[in-house]
Amino acid sequence: MNKILATALLCASPVMAEENPFVDFRALKPSVNLAMAQGALDFCNAAGFQIGVMVTDRFGIPQVFLRDQYAGVHVFETAHRKAWTAVTFRTPTGELSQLTASGTD
Repeated sequence: MNKILATALLCASPVMAEENPFVDFRALKPSVNLAMAQGALDFCNAAGFQIGVMVTDRFGIPQVFLRDQYAGVHVFETAHRKAWTAVTFRTPTGELSQLTASGTD
């Protein structure tokens, strides 16, 4: 009798409708990340700069890193920190440099 009562109470109580426990998000394909990094590297090479380029996902995790053959050893860390800063503030680093320039309010 107790089992029947417990089952009836469980069935009668409002069952919490669980939402989907997963979070959906969109991510760029690796080929797109690679194309963006290659485009940035080519653009800077044409301007005479030897750089490193990092593309991260929305969480700041590196997806692609390209380094010019003449770029210094420090460029990986610098590119990673720059990309991480952009992710953290959700702002392109070009805008951040303008916002933090001296003489701006």
